[in-house]
Amino acid sequence: IGPSRVFGRRDFYRQMARLSVDSLKFFREVMEDATQNEFKRRRVGHQFFKHEAKQEQAQQQAQKVQGPKPMGPDEARQILNVKPENSWEEIEKAYAKLLEANELQKGGSQFLQQKVTRSRIV
Repeated sequence: IGPSRVFGRRDFYRQMARLSVDSLKFFREVMEDATQNEFKRRRVGHQFFKHEAKQEQAQQQAQKVQGPKPMGPDEARQILNVKPENSWEEIEKAYAKLLEANELQKGGSQFLQQKVTRSRIV
């Protein structure tokens, strides 16, 4: 295809420019549709992952409400600094000593008080 004698060169180049612009518009529309479809697909995927994240967060909240993991007897003995063969009275003395050492009024730690109390219960 080239410029004909009916149309001048200028008209030919205008027609080619219009054709190029039209094809670019068409290409842009196709790409916009594809992008919107991809966006919708990813959005659905995002909502799915968002739902999973909410479920995981709910499980973590449930664990927080349930409290920390239970303390084992070995950990309890280690905190109170007693041996398995110690009597209950010795365990009570060790508990009272540690609780007194960690009083809040003396600058003790509430966390340590809780640990000592939980170790006595175990």
